[in-house]
Amino acid sequence: MADQGPCPDAATGLRQAAAACGAADQGTERPRRLDFSDLDLPECLLIKPIRLWLHGPENWPLIGVQYRAHFGEVPAIRAMEALRGVIEILNAGGRRMMHFHKAWKRTTTGDERALVALAAAVQAGDGDRAQAMALRLVGLEWQQPLLDDMAALTEAFTVRGHRFVHLPPRRQGGAGWSAEPVRALRETPPRRAPANRP
Repeated sequence: MADQGPCPDAATGLRQAAAACGAADQGTERPRRLDFSDLDLPECLLIKPIRLWLHGPENWPLIGVQYRAHFGEVPAIRAMEALRGVIEILNAGGRRMMHFHKAWKRTTTGDERALVALAAAVQAGDGDRAQAMALRLVGLEWQQPLLDDMAALTEAFTVRGHRFVHLPPRRQGGAGWSAEPVRALRETPPRRAPANRP
């Protein structure tokens, strides 16, 4: 690794030589906040605690503080029990290794988005979509326990007015609806952009 030059001293602000600084040090920093400006509040309250749990179970009291602030004392206890159930079910019955970002990342993984979609479907009462999302995440014997714990968790969200964005089911027979299933193309479609650009 090439010498990156002096790093600023946190106490004095003066630059001093250090063996390593920069990206390696930034990766070990702990997050200071629980909010994400890029995520809706319900999404943040679902994804961030799971990330913190995966970062280390010692973060569970921090999750409790956040949930008590948003849901109140008694609903927070029920919500945390349900959240812990969701985490344990995903760990025990997951179809594959799931991917989660570090606690302070502003982007989401496909698995995190699947959890948000599951929570949205459960909260909206869309049983078909909720079962489809549960099927994507866990094996058959774990689906109902996952749906039950997610229902208990989203109940706390609903009582406080925190709604997940739920896409409505496709309308059947309405304008723009087709009875034909979506099919993958067997060949690459022709290019529409010019090959040469001026």
